[in-house]
Amino acid sequence: MIVSAWGIEGSGKSSFGLTYPKPLFHLDLDLGGFDRAIWRIEQEAKKSGTALRVKVCEPNEDISKIDWSLWDVVSKPYLAPVQLDKLLGVPDADEGVSVRFPRQVVGVKQIWQSIVIDIVAAGRAPAVKSIMLDSATQLWWLCHTGLLQEKQEIQIAQKIPVSDAKFRERLQPMEFPNDRMRDLIYTVRSMGKHLVMTHYPKDVYKERVGDKGIESYKSGEVLPDGFKHTVTLDDIVIWCYTEIDKERQLMTMNGEDAEMVDNPNYNK
Repeated sequence: MIVSAWGIEGSGKSSFGLTYPKPLFHLDLDLGGFDRAIWRIEQEAKKSGTALRVKVCEPNEDISKIDWSLWDVVSKPYLAPVQLDKLLGVPDADEGVSVRFPRQVVGVKQIWQSIVIDIVAAGRAPAVKSIMLDSATQLWWLCHTGLLQEKQEIQIAQKIPVSDAKFRERLQPMEFPNDRMRDLIYTVRSMGKHLVMTHYPKDVYKERVGDKGIESYKSGEVLPDGFKHTVTLDDIVIWCYTEIDKERQLMTMNGEDAEMVDNPNYNK
């Protein structure tokens, strides 16, 4: 079964995905989401009288060597490369410190390749029941940007300077790596595993005639962010949200009180 769960931050996407049949391989692409969600699943397991066996891998750990009979949930983080010049700013002789956005992509292709290798390794493990991409929004960015890195590496091999106006900074729509994403999803399906993907929402923009001609505007509609053909490949698409029936109040929940809010899961 292929499922997409989408919604804003804190809407229960990861909590829902982690309820799928175990053993489950969780790919932590949005770092921190797993920690925010796993405690709920551990609580539910404790209520049923069984402890949830959770393993958090090191970033470079070899998934193919895991004994899946020892674990219910295995999560591995995938650290997208950070370019400090972009975050901290770089010194400029005339302007002091300024923030520059690097044109050259570095290290993203390697992250994408490691994700594919690990998904295949988990898919080949007979014991594994489910694979979770958390989030598929970030996965699409890695896939898309990784291909851009490949295009840039070809230019660098052709001696085109990064500062050159012809140096690629984006892909054309016809170049989007749709086949890579589609093949990845079909690969998991062909291996007989559940595939659960989480997505953030994105605004849908439309065009209208304004005072200055054609202009774009937010239509008020939202769609799952990421690979746009995902929903056509899904068996189920779930919109996760929280609803407030009464007046908003500041509420702090601790201990058993934190169990008040029900979360969606694989069985309901």
